[in-house]
Amino acid sequence: MKAGNLRQRANGKWQYRKPYGSYPDGRRRERSAVFTAKNQTEASRIATQLAARWDREHEAQADYRDTMNELVDTWLANVEHSPTTAYRNRAVIAAIRAEFGTTKLVNITPLAINQWKLKLAKPYRKEGDKRDSQRLITRGPSTIRQYLAWLHTILEEGYRWEMIPTNPADKVKPPKVRQVDQAVHMPTVQALAVILSYCTNPNLVLAAQIAASTGCRAGEIAALRWADVRDGVLYVSESSYKVPGEALGRKGTKANKKKRLLLTDDLLAALEAHRAWQVEQCANAGETAVQGPILANLRDDLTASRGYPPGWMGQEWSRLCKSLGTPPYKFHGLRHLHGSIMLAKGISPTDAADRQGQDVNTLLAFYAHAFSDAAQKAANVIGAEMSPLFALPQGEPQ
Repeated sequence: MKAGNLRQRANGKWQYRKPYGSYPDGRRRERSAVFTAKNQTEASRIATQLAARWDREHEAQADYRDTMNELVDTWLANVEHSPTTAYRNRAVIAAIRAEFGTTKLVNITPLAINQWKLKLAKPYRKEGDKRDSQRLITRGPSTIRQYLAWLHTILEEGYRWEMIPTNPADKVKPPKVRQVDQAVHMPTVQALAVILSYCTNPNLVLAAQIAASTGCRAGEIAALRWADVRDGVLYVSESSYKVPGEALGRKGTKANKKKRLLLTDDLLAALEAHRAWQVEQCANAGETAVQGPILANLRDDLTASRGYPPGWMGQEWSRLCKSLGTPPYKFHGLRHLHGSIMLAKGISPTDAADRQGQDVNTLLAFYAHAFSDAAQKAANVIGAEMSPLFALPQGEPQ
């Protein structure tokens, strides 16, 4: 470190300046302070203390500058995430910091990222797990892909800000994920009718009817208020969310896509009946029902002004299916059912995607589970033509 410069100014004021090289653009990097001292000896002592503190801070900054920690901090300060996204990805950010936090960005190579990928696949013990301190947790391929995707996103911002010349994550292959047929989690309309016939919770019945008839997500259903139903149209503009330790909140829908959904006569009738039931329940308790959430938690508030968190639907649905011994249907599977029926019955992908509130390609990739009439017709034609093959006399097995 170069020595600083101490000089006396008027009225017992002293100034101490110390250089610290140059900035990347060529400007001088220095620290400066003006202070009061009685004489040269006291001024020198203060200057020495300043120099020692500045040197420590400069070394710390040098260790921090151009590292993954600096990039992550800068990225977090410039990105807007929903509360639920920020909460879910805390573990991902923590893992990235733990592996690369103090590493200079120029030293983060594709090989280093690939080694991290292999490390993520190894079983580990969750710190602070009170249930079972010896329980091993394994991250699956889809989880590891998520970790790599976030690392790639952060490094891509570093490349855009010219902190690194290239994105090293571009050259790392994510693990392959076996595609799971979501149809196993999607009941048929007939199966759904049977399940709901055994359900004794009016809120859960209506939630399932809304999900299957509109394709709304659980968060969107939880956020619905009676004011959102007008002239036979359901207006979906918000989604409810719950972060552990915080109050129930509301945010925009996914991708901020607002929807106007024409309701079927049956669903309108079900909504009217549910509202009447809601008012009656509040009246029986000596309260007046307000125009609050459609799915009101009457256990907590008999004025019908408080709703359920979106996770409540999935939990109650899972309990219901388990009690009935059904296949592992998911509440989100009702959204799949809605999209699949539209495609199977000839609704154009564009119109179906608009009603679902999502991208056309996503709709086709994840929600077209049911076979179309054309597919069934093709199978019937092939079956008729190939029937002679199965009518041949069968010989003895060789």
